[in-house]
Amino acid sequence: MGKKGKQKEVGKVIVKKKARKVPSVKIRWDYFFAAILIALIGGAIGYFAYVTYFKESTTPQAENPVDVLYKGVEEVFINKNKNATLDLYYKLRGEMKLGNVTLSVKDFVQYRVFFYNTTITPNASETGNETQEPVILSGFGAIPFGAYYIDPLLNLTGFYSKPENISDLLINVKHLREDRNISVSVTKVGEEDVYLKTFDSTFHTIVYRYVYDVPQSNTTTAHVVGEVWYETKYGVPIKAVFNIDDLIMSWELQAADLNYLGQGPT
Repeated sequence: MGKKGKQKEVGKVIVKKKARKVPSVKIRWDYFFAAILIALIGGAIGYFAYVTYFKESTTPQAENPVDVLYKGVEEVFINKNKNATLDLYYKLRGEMKLGNVTLSVKDFVQYRVFFYNTTITPNASETGNETQEPVILSGFGAIPFGAYYIDPLLNLTGFYSKPENISDLLINVKHLREDRNISVSVTKVGEEDVYLKTFDSTFHTIVYRYVYDVPQSNTTTAHVVGEVWYETKYGVPIKAVFNIDDLIMSWELQAADLNYLGQGPT
């Protein structure tokens, strides 16, 4: 994405609160940790660059943004290219509760998605078994980057760092049901054409509604009603609206970046 053009200040939170870092992803195996660390560092740089310089540019794009989006999904989820990373940037607008404070949010959140395939050779001194076979770790990963409130917000909306496909990115129903033992009601609302200005394109979408209650640490629950618009080619969530205890927060896809680690596509 180009960095020329008028700068736009983002990340305004009306009620100030001392920021805290989003917890790092901790991986037990050294090699796997190194791969995730690369994604984290690159993603953090991408997020802060984007929220600092985001604008409506009049400079012609070298590549159609819709093509970048679809090529990124294909590289990560279809071709399973471990050298490819797809960054999706969403505009956040609305309100949320953080402790006893209500935040009014105008910000962006970045999701970095990637495929990993790593072979781990057990250390004989640690396992006590010199004949133990190497372990292959393989799957899809997703890492969010954003302000201090992103982690508690995504805990309520059902984000999970191990999606099975791109449609799991904003809300992962399987994770909510199986890992968190949360009952989720899923209803197909219908179909709708959605125009995204930053892509200068209209997407045909299928809309689903999710209703569930998330247990809180103080024994209360947060009631969540979410609607997500999925484009019909690959199931990319391009828009979402979450009502969390009568506070509304919306997501809208703004941009997609496809990047390659190392020497490029393989």
